[in-house]
Amino acid sequence: MKHIRYLLTLVLALGSLSVANAQAPLSSSAASTVYMKLQAQKQGVIKGEVIKKGLEQFHSILAYSHEIVSPRDPASGLPTGRRQHQPFRVVKLLNSGSPQLLTAMANNENFPTITIDVWAPNPTGAGAESKIMTYTLINASLVSLRPWMPNQSDTAAASYPPAEELSFNYESIKVTWINGGIEGQDTWNTLVR
Repeated sequence: MKHIRYLLTLVLALGSLSVANAQAPLSSSAASTVYMKLQAQKQGVIKGEVIKKGLEQFHSILAYSHEIVSPRDPASGLPTGRRQHQPFRVVKLLNSGSPQLLTAMANNENFPTITIDVWAPNPTGAGAESKIMTYTLINASLVSLRPWMPNQSDTAAASYPPAEELSFNYESIKVTWINGGIEGQDTWNTLVR
Protein backbone atom coordinates (compact mmCIF):
# COMPACT_ATOMS: atom_id res chain seq x y z
CA MET A 1 0.00 0.00 0.00
CA LYS A 2 2.87 2.36 0.86
CA HIS A 3 4.42 1.73 -2.57
CA ILE A 4 1.13 2.45 -4.36
CA ARG A 5 0.79 5.72 -2.42
CA TYR A 6 4.35 6.59 -3.45
CA LEU A 7 3.58 5.87 -7.11
CA LEU A 8 0.32 7.80 -6.99
CA THR A 9 2.07 10.75 -5.34
CA LEU A 10 4.80 10.59 -7.98
CA VAL A 11 2.24 10.57 -10.78
CA LEU A 12 0.33 13.45 -9.22
CA ALA A 13 3.50 15.45 -8.58
CA LEU A 14 4.81 15.10 -12.11
CA GLY A 15 1.43 15.44 -13.78
CA SER A 16 -0.62 12.67 -15.27
CA LEU A 17 -0.75 11.86 -18.94
CA SER A 18 -3.54 10.16 -20.78
CA VAL A 19 -3.40 8.33 -24.06
CA ALA A 20 -5.00 11.41 -25.60
CA ASN A 21 -2.05 13.52 -24.46
CA ALA A 22 0.28 11.04 -26.13
CA GLN A 23 -1.56 11.48 -29.41
CA ALA A 24 -1.80 15.26 -29.67
CA PRO A 25 0.43 18.23 -28.82
CA LEU A 26 -0.13 19.74 -25.41
CA SER A 27 -1.34 23.28 -24.89
CA SER A 28 1.03 25.88 -23.50
CA SER A 29 -0.55 25.55 -20.06
CA ALA A 30 0.04 21.79 -19.89
CA ALA A 31 2.81 19.98 -18.05
CA SER A 32 5.78 18.37 -19.74
CA THR A 33 5.29 15.19 -21.73
CA VAL A 34 7.77 12.32 -21.46
CA TYR A 35 8.27 9.47 -23.94
CA MET A 36 10.50 6.38 -23.79
CA LYS A 37 11.90 4.18 -26.56
CA LEU A 38 13.07 0.69 -25.63
CA GLN A 39 15.60 -1.08 -27.85
CA ALA A 40 16.14 -4.68 -26.68
CA GLN A 41 19.09 -6.82 -27.80
CA LYS A 42 17.08 -9.84 -29.05
CA GLN A 43 13.50 -8.57 -29.38
CA GLY A 44 14.39 -5.28 -31.06
CA VAL A 45 12.20 -2.24 -30.46
CA ILE A 46 9.52 -2.88 -27.84
CA LYS A 47 6.68 -0.78 -29.21
CA GLY A 48 4.59 1.48 -27.04
CA GLU A 49 1.11 2.95 -27.46
CA VAL A 50 2.05 6.42 -28.74
CA ILE A 51 0.63 7.20 -32.20
CA LYS A 52 1.91 10.77 -32.49
CA LYS A 53 3.79 11.24 -35.79
CA GLY A 54 7.50 10.58 -35.34
CA LEU A 55 7.02 8.91 -31.94
CA GLU A 56 5.07 5.82 -33.04
CA GLN A 57 7.31 3.30 -31.25
CA PHE A 58 7.48 5.20 -27.96
CA HIS A 59 5.82 4.65 -24.59
CA SER A 60 4.05 7.42 -22.65
CA ILE A 61 5.73 7.97 -19.30
CA LEU A 62 3.48 9.00 -16.41
CA ALA A 63 6.35 9.55 -13.97
CA TYR A 64 10.07 8.92 -13.64
CA SER A 65 12.75 9.21 -10.97
CA HIS A 66 16.48 8.66 -10.80
CA GLU A 67 19.26 9.30 -8.32
CA ILE A 68 23.05 9.23 -8.28
CA VAL A 69 24.68 9.49 -4.86
CA SER A 70 28.30 10.50 -4.25
CA PRO A 71 29.37 9.07 -0.87
CA ARG A 72 31.16 11.64 1.27
CA ASP A 73 33.27 11.58 4.41
CA PRO A 74 31.16 13.36 7.05
CA ALA A 75 34.17 15.09 8.60
CA SER A 76 35.94 16.37 5.48
CA GLY A 77 33.19 16.35 2.86
CA LEU A 78 35.59 14.61 0.46
CA PRO A 79 34.42 11.75 -1.76
CA THR A 80 34.97 8.29 -0.27
CA GLY A 81 34.32 5.91 -3.17
CA ARG A 82 32.36 5.22 -6.31
CA ARG A 83 29.20 7.10 -7.13
CA GLN A 84 26.16 4.96 -6.44
CA HIS A 85 23.75 4.84 -9.36
CA GLN A 86 20.24 3.93 -8.27
CA PRO A 87 17.90 2.30 -10.81
CA PHE A 88 16.20 4.62 -13.31
CA ARG A 89 12.49 4.17 -12.57
CA VAL A 90 9.62 4.92 -14.92
CA VAL A 91 5.86 4.50 -14.61
CA LYS A 92 4.18 3.77 -17.95
CA LEU A 93 0.80 2.67 -19.21
CA LEU A 94 0.16 -1.02 -19.74
CA ASN A 95 0.34 -1.73 -23.48
CA SER A 96 1.21 -4.41 -26.03
CA GLY A 97 4.90 -4.13 -25.07
CA SER A 98 4.21 -5.23 -21.47
CA PRO A 99 4.51 -9.00 -22.20
CA GLN A 100 7.78 -8.37 -24.06
CA LEU A 101 9.14 -6.56 -21.02
CA LEU A 102 8.37 -9.59 -18.86
CA THR A 103 10.20 -11.76 -21.42
CA ALA A 104 13.17 -9.36 -21.38
CA MET A 105 13.34 -9.53 -17.60
CA ALA A 106 12.92 -13.33 -17.48
CA ASN A 107 15.77 -13.76 -19.99
CA ASN A 108 17.97 -11.00 -18.53
CA GLU A 109 17.92 -9.36 -21.96
CA ASN A 110 20.23 -6.41 -22.52
CA PHE A 111 18.86 -3.06 -23.72
CA PRO A 112 21.74 -1.51 -25.73
CA THR A 113 19.93 1.86 -25.59
CA ILE A 114 16.90 3.27 -23.83
CA THR A 115 15.98 6.86 -24.62
CA ILE A 116 13.71 8.97 -22.45
CA ASP A 117 12.72 12.26 -24.08
CA VAL A 118 11.27 15.18 -22.12
CA TRP A 119 9.04 17.53 -24.14
CA ALA A 120 7.72 20.86 -22.93
CA PRO A 121 5.24 23.42 -24.22
CA ASN A 122 6.68 26.38 -26.08
CA PRO A 123 7.36 28.99 -23.34
CA THR A 124 5.92 31.74 -25.53
CA GLY A 125 2.67 29.81 -25.86
CA ALA A 126 2.98 29.75 -29.65
CA GLY A 127 3.41 26.54 -31.58
CA ALA A 128 3.72 22.92 -30.57
CA GLU A 129 5.76 21.45 -27.76
CA SER A 130 9.44 20.73 -28.35
CA LYS A 131 11.95 18.23 -27.01
CA ILE A 132 14.07 19.86 -24.30
CA MET A 133 16.09 16.98 -22.81
CA THR A 134 17.02 13.35 -23.46
CA TYR A 135 18.22 10.70 -21.03
CA THR A 136 20.07 7.84 -22.73
CA LEU A 137 20.69 4.64 -20.78
CA ILE A 138 23.41 2.47 -22.31
CA ASN A 139 23.57 -1.31 -21.77
CA ALA A 140 20.62 -1.34 -19.42
CA SER A 141 18.79 -4.25 -17.85
CA LEU A 142 15.29 -4.44 -16.43
CA VAL A 143 15.69 -5.21 -12.71
CA SER A 144 12.12 -4.68 -11.50
CA LEU A 145 8.71 -4.86 -13.14
CA ARG A 146 5.69 -3.94 -11.02
CA PRO A 147 2.21 -3.71 -12.56
CA TRP A 148 -0.10 -1.54 -10.47
CA MET A 149 -3.46 0.11 -10.40
CA PRO A 150 -4.59 2.61 -7.75
CA ASN A 151 -7.54 1.72 -5.57
CA GLN A 152 -10.49 2.45 -7.87
CA SER A 153 -12.83 3.10 -4.93
CA ASP A 154 -10.67 6.13 -4.06
CA THR A 155 -12.27 8.93 -6.08
CA ALA A 156 -8.96 10.84 -6.26
CA ALA A 157 -7.31 7.87 -7.99
CA ALA A 158 -10.22 6.44 -9.98
CA SER A 159 -9.24 8.18 -13.22
CA TYR A 160 -5.76 6.62 -13.36
CA PRO A 161 -5.45 3.70 -15.80
CA PRO A 162 -3.54 0.49 -15.04
CA ALA A 163 0.19 1.08 -15.34
CA GLU A 164 3.50 -0.54 -14.52
CA GLU A 165 6.67 0.64 -12.84
CA LEU A 166 9.92 -0.41 -14.51
CA SER A 167 13.37 -0.10 -12.91
CA PHE A 168 16.50 -0.21 -15.05
CA ASN A 169 20.13 -0.60 -14.05
CA TYR A 170 22.61 0.57 -16.68
CA GLU A 171 26.28 0.71 -17.55
CA SER A 172 26.27 4.43 -18.33
CA ILE A 173 23.86 7.33 -18.56
CA LYS A 174 23.99 10.40 -20.78
CA VAL A 175 21.83 13.49 -20.32
CA THR A 176 21.49 15.94 -23.22
CA TRP A 177 19.93 19.40 -23.01
CA ILE A 178 18.74 19.80 -26.60
CA ASN A 179 19.06 23.59 -26.94
CA GLY A 180 22.81 23.95 -27.38
CA GLY A 181 23.62 20.22 -27.21
CA ILE A 182 24.86 20.41 -23.61
CA GLU A 183 25.75 16.90 -22.39
CA GLY A 184 26.67 15.16 -19.17
CA GLN A 185 27.62 11.50 -18.86
CA ASP A 186 28.55 9.06 -16.11
CA THR A 187 29.44 5.39 -15.90
CA TRP A 188 28.55 3.49 -12.75
CA ASN A 189 31.99 1.90 -12.35
CA THR A 190 34.02 5.12 -12.68
CA LEU A 191 36.00 5.99 -9.56
CA VAL A 192 35.47 9.32 -7.81
CA ARG A 193 38.56 11.52 -8.17
